[in-house]
Amino acid sequence: MILTYSLLKQAIAPLKQADDAMELITDNLSIEEVIAKITELYHQIID
Repeated sequence: MILTYSLLKQAIAPLKQADDAMELITDNLSIEEVIAKITELYHQIID
């Protein structure tokens, strides 16, 4: 699911980020850069 501004701000049952969630801003990144960032976060968590 893609979280858009309208989904986050809707009046009825707005979507909310979990307390332990990590936000990854992917604007203007290539798919390869997104994969690299996700991989980096994964290694930070498991190490």
